[in-house]
Amino acid sequence: MEARRCATIITYCEYPAKRSVPTVLKIRSRPHFYDLSPLKDEHCLQILQKLACGDGHDPGSYHALERISGDVLYHCRGNPLYVKAICGLLCHAKNVLQQLDNLKEIFLQDLKLCFDVLPQHLKLCLTMCSLFPKDFVFKRHHLIRLWMSQGFINCEEFGNPEEMGNQYFNELICRSFFEHSSLHDLKQDKFVMPKRFHDMVTSISKDVCLRCEYLLHGIPENIRRLSLVPLERRTVTALQLITKQVGNLDAFMVVNRSELENSNMSSPFLKLEGLNDFLLKFKSLRTLNLSYTAIGQLPASVGTLKILQCLAVNNTDIRKLPSELCLLENLQTLEARDCLQLITLPKDIKNLARLRHLDVRKQPGHVRMPIGVGQLRHLQSLPVLNVGEGFSDCPIWELRDLDNLHGDLAITGLGNIKLGTDAMEARLINKKYLTTLTLEWSDNSIYLDEDDEENSVKVFESLEPPHGLENLIVRNYSGSIFPAWIEKSPYDNLQSITLDNCYNCSMFPALGDLKSLSFLCIRKMYTLKTIGYATSSSEGKKGGRFPALKLLKLWELYELDRWIVKDGDFPCLRTVSISRCPLLKSLPYFPSLVDLSFHHCNQLPEIQELMKLESLKIEGFHDIFSLDLTQGLPALKNLEISHCSNLVSVVGLSKLSSVEKLKIVKCPRLDVINK
Repeated sequence: MEARRCATIITYCEYPAKRSVPTVLKIRSRPHFYDLSPLKDEHCLQILQKLACGDGHDPGSYHALERISGDVLYHCRGNPLYVKAICGLLCHAKNVLQQLDNLKEIFLQDLKLCFDVLPQHLKLCLTMCSLFPKDFVFKRHHLIRLWMSQGFINCEEFGNPEEMGNQYFNELICRSFFEHSSLHDLKQDKFVMPKRFHDMVTSISKDVCLRCEYLLHGIPENIRRLSLVPLERRTVTALQLITKQVGNLDAFMVVNRSELENSNMSSPFLKLEGLNDFLLKFKSLRTLNLSYTAIGQLPASVGTLKILQCLAVNNTDIRKLPSELCLLENLQTLEARDCLQLITLPKDIKNLARLRHLDVRKQPGHVRMPIGVGQLRHLQSLPVLNVGEGFSDCPIWELRDLDNLHGDLAITGLGNIKLGTDAMEARLINKKYLTTLTLEWSDNSIYLDEDDEENSVKVFESLEPPHGLENLIVRNYSGSIFPAWIEKSPYDNLQSITLDNCYNCSMFPALGDLKSLSFLCIRKMYTLKTIGYATSSSEGKKGGRFPALKLLKLWELYELDRWIVKDGDFPCLRTVSISRCPLLKSLPYFPSLVDLSFHHCNQLPEIQELMKLESLKIEGFHDIFSLDLTQGLPALKNLEISHCSNLVSVVGLSKLSSVEKLKIVKCPRLDVINK
């Protein structure tokens, strides 16, 4: 029954050849193809009126649009992409009426019009996209940094190239050159260029930009920007072929094809030969991306690239960065992310005075940072700062003057701070552009004494974040109490909190008054026994606690046995996941709960009537023999029971008439379903 209600829908720009039909469709019955007709003119006109003129323009704009609508609709030919692109043109016109008149005179029959009328700076920005393969998924900040490195962003008026680049990017979205990747959540900020636009941009920029996916022979001498897109793993590329054919280069990039989300290929590691000579010849390089290549070291000749703006060596086997790197006084972006062999940064990293983005994240482990990082006053992003323990290592106070940091900041090695009050020197509260803060101590609890735990409390208290923070993550905190600023300061924007391995804390943190908190994860708080009002700042206050919380995870709380909830608490809670909480006897009533899962507990907590619950998952209950599901669950659609090795019966299943999907996995003794 379930299979008959399922379908797979795949769209094509053109009727597909037989060999291009996905295997999943060939396995079943012959697929049906539906040829969609173009949009009718009246529907195209409705879209054009709504998006081009909008609600804020003079009503006369509609009359002006009607005057040329016949020409517009004729050339759009019922193609919604064409209509949307033209809307992008009109919505960015200073004078809509004038732009409409111009369109009447210069309208062409293809999308090239949308490119021709762009300002010169946006045309240049779009040419960089021809270096990516078709359907390539890219991040907003990655592309903006490429534009910056090539000098495409004019920020004389604003002074901040990232902000100006963001405006460029948004305008290109509005003009339909970029669209959100359908494979990702909107919050991930990942984009693709529509195929037809990609073809057009590739054609227009072919004289200066070239993407190589096959052989390196026959490269035009005048090419200024070159990308390599390896098709096979462990491909060997002789850079000498490029050195001999090309006169000069402004950009050289290796593009990781695995970032094509619909590709089944593993990440290729391109082996480059002749890198030293390559760098010695192309001294005018402004962008150099050697990520996902099999290089073990950067040659010292990288120090000769005096105008290099962006250097990326992500996911390589590099063990150290050469000291000559610190001679690149114009470098703005340095990325060495996920370089598992990289141990430390060069000691003179402070000489990169124009550096704006430094990213050396890796998992597992951390890259040692030398003293002097705090002198990089132009830094806009520093995803991780590792506090060292040695005399020449980076101390916490290096953050003091880095008030322009944006986005994510993870501070690791907090256990190396000898005096808790030293953490105040970081002045995190002044870093108003931060959105995500991670505070991480080392996971070495067996070696800590009472003084260490007391110092951890002082460090945590001293690291008060800015009030605009959206996400907070705390790991391996050894103190027994949480800082007062969590409940006293106005963190109205705080949406997500993760407390991971705060093993000495026995009191549930007072987070119930955070009005924007929608995600909360508590893990490995081993001595916590009660979740309730005894420790909450909300006791005696009007209104319920956790007014915006939608997802709650309680994992590995081995002593938790009581959960006290009052009417009005958790009004929006939709998803609860409970794992390894063996003493929890009952679950409170949550009126909006839709998804509930239990993992690896000794007993199934008593479930009250949940009128909206649609999904229930029970996994890893090895000590139970019978499940009682006679509670009121009138909306339950999905029920999954797995890895319950001693389970013999499930009581009340027949009363769950709304269940559409039942999944039972690895319950070897379950042979009776009682009514």
